[in-house]
Amino acid sequence: MNDFLKDCLSQTFTNQNLQTIWNEKNSDKDIIVLETDLPIRYKKNLVGSRNIELMSQSQFGVSCKTIALVEDENILLSREFYELSNGVNFGNFNKHGFKSEINVIMGAFSIQSLILANQGSDVNEYVSNGGQLEMVKAFDGTMQNFVKQPDNPFSISSMKILPDDNDSSLDGQPLASFDFTGGNSGVRPTNGTYQWLERLVPQRLIEIFTIEQMP
Repeated sequence: MNDFLKDCLSQTFTNQNLQTIWNEKNSDKDIIVLETDLPIRYKKNLVGSRNIELMSQSQFGVSCKTIALVEDENILLSREFYELSNGVNFGNFNKHGFKSEINVIMGAFSIQSLILANQGSDVNEYVSNGGQLEMVKAFDGTMQNFVKQPDNPFSISSMKILPDDNDSSLDGQPLASFDFTGGNSGVRPTNGTYQWLERLVPQRLIEIFTIEQMP
């Protein structure tokens, strides 16, 4: 998977594409094509900034995973791409990563999480957007995911003297609730994440809310 993600970065941030991304960063055009062999596009979001998106087909439809958010002179990379971006030329842009809570939510509400939840079984550990999560079946029949915590928090290897860059205020809280139990099925935020989604969905940072059905 890392090789594919690296290929996405190398094909996206060529000199030619960087010029397009820079020149069109404040454009009113909805979708701008980038020169790649992959289904990658430069899409305007609802708040006026732009997303560099990788389109993919799943059993639920076509979705768009944000590789990077472009805001004026800044490029913000999701964690799985940021960790692979050393050595990538971003031209005149300033490179940044998203804060931990945003990365956690991007992983929790990914197509990968949706597919696992649809299987209806606990998943002790999986990786989404570069972070470790777990999926648990709740008492009400919904599937909920959490940031993966150490199996033995008192072991020497689990003890931390200083905070980790990936630590977030969402650790230990349910993140997404996937309901496949009946006519009211859907994906919903929890008390800890709904305020984040109000901000992140209009920015097209939440993959499952970009799903489009093919005609």
